[in-house]
Amino acid sequence: MLEARAMVGRIERTLVARGYEMNATGTIPLSGMARYLEHCRWEAMSDAGYGLRSVWGRGVVRAQRIDLFSALRFGHEIRVDICIFKVGRTSIELVHAVELVETGELVARASATLVRLGPDGRPSPLPPGAHELVQPAVPPDVPAPPSVVPEGAFVRELVVSPSDQDIQQHVNQARYIDFVEDTRAFAARERSLDVEHEAAGPALGRRVSIEYALQATFGEKLGVALWGIQGEANAFGAEIRNASAELVARARVETAPK
Repeated sequence: MLEARAMVGRIERTLVARGYEMNATGTIPLSGMARYLEHCRWEAMSDAGYGLRSVWGRGVVRAQRIDLFSALRFGHEIRVDICIFKVGRTSIELVHAVELVETGELVARASATLVRLGPDGRPSPLPPGAHELVQPAVPPDVPAPPSVVPEGAFVRELVVSPSDQDIQQHVNQARYIDFVEDTRAFAARERSLDVEHEAAGPALGRRVSIEYALQATFGEKLGVALWGIQGEANAFGAEIRNASAELVARARVETAPK
């Protein structure tokens, strides 16, 4: 059995929202929250008492979901609870609860599915007993991304910049959320959304679910397709493909209701 039996499957980290992390609305966007959560996961991995360190090593984010309940602004101090919620053969799902330190108000719930990689870069089985680290938690209730792109979707082309990459030398997980949200803003400005979604187009994103299929690196050309989901005025689907038409990521974003 794992030596991790005596270790914990839950840990907390705190951080403070800084001014330069705000977007044009004066709040932390969905991608900013994704970066906060990734930072806290990195910090947790360095804690010898946190069980994930003993069973992990190297891995990638395959999917995540974020549900923001209230705006996060400059100076807000938050506490992030990081919980090992599910353990599969090669993957672990972490659930995050984000609270304001001063009031205890719940700011967000989120989850991230991580896949463990071996030396060859392929998915690698977790050690026996990793399931012992599973803890109770409440995952975010965010629908999965749509899998079909409708005709007439707005498409924006971009080239991956060096600054889009992270230490793994591929596009960082949070940048894909930026790609989707930027495309939504362009579509709204060019009035390429249908009437039902025009008012919600420029609004701040509140919920996102995103799944990652392939890595993208510096110099690659990507096409981001975006459309309003029929019957849901505040919901948008998105799909990112590379120049070979291979699926890179797909997402669903919701804005706050008017």
